[in-house]
Amino acid sequence: MLMTLRTLATLLLPVMAFSAVTEDPEGVALFEKKIQPILEDHCFKCHSHSADKIKGGLVLDSREAALTGGDTGPAIVPGDAAKSLLIEAVAYTNEDLQMPPKGKKLTDEQIALLTEWVKQGAPWKEGTGQKMATRPKGKITDEDRQWWSFQPVAKVEPPDVADDGWCANEIDRFVFKTLAANGLKPAPPATPEQLIR
Repeated sequence: MLMTLRTLATLLLPVMAFSAVTEDPEGVALFEKKIQPILEDHCFKCHSHSADKIKGGLVLDSREAALTGGDTGPAIVPGDAAKSLLIEAVAYTNEDLQMPPKGKKLTDEQIALLTEWVKQGAPWKEGTGQKMATRPKGKITDEDRQWWSFQPVAKVEPPDVADDGWCANEIDRFVFKTLAANGLKPAPPATPEQLIR
């Protein structure tokens, strides 16, 4: 029993330490004054919820998102800079993983700050950043059910069109209606020579 309690304590200490680190005033101050500006200036354009297109599935505008990571895994392993992909990327130690890209490497001071921050457990001011949008796996919400592929199959009457002579079948009626709605006309039928080509 004593051995089990010791083992449990050994396993829980790092977890308790990292949760306490996120509330450490000095660590949070480091994040707010130094780390967050680096992330905002050099990462958020491609790795935030406000990015036009999130690159690599990675967002860095919340601790939860950074810990979850993107397509290549967690960006941050609190307390272990060597295992953190964020540090590997900004340090340019991996030729295939260099961020920011295109030779816009961070300064040595910025890399050192990020490394120290991760070693401290990646403290983050609670309540800042975007909340990760997650839902239980396999659960389909009412909003999901509005997606076109979840709609039941229904009989749809083909629309009436102005030029019925162009339409060879009922699907053509839908095509013609969409073309007309956009001010377009159908292309003329292809000649046998064009079809062969």
